[in-house]
Amino acid sequence: MCVCVTFIAIVDGAITTVALPSIARQFGLTTAALDGVVVVYPVCLAMAIPASAWLVERFGAKRVLLTALGAFLGSSLLCGAAADLGQLVAARAVQVPCPPDCSFLPRPHCSSAPSTPGSRCGFRGT
Repeated sequence: MCVCVTFIAIVDGAITTVALPSIARQFGLTTAALDGVVVVYPVCLAMAIPASAWLVERFGAKRVLLTALGAFLGSSLLCGAAADLGQLVAARAVQVPCPPDCSFLPRPHCSSAPSTPGSRCGFRGT
């Protein structure tokens, strides 16, 4: 599931980058004026990851992930329906509830114990 979410986020970023010239033409802007469309996502993501960790503790990883995917889908529809640059940037900011790297999900193969020789950061495995 985490691989699918990461794939969705990568495709979203790629589509956004490729679509910038078309978006600029549609809104009558220069490509440089669209920096906010690209920058707002990672900035808001940096603020959302700590909150998502708290939400996972409180409500569980599965519920948070499914809710985040629903929010991501809804905000993607809002991006497609945006009538101006402000609406597009706001919709991109709302896409953030779905952290693309799944860093908030628990990993059963990781340990909070100190690292042992031959392993890095408590990672158990090969």
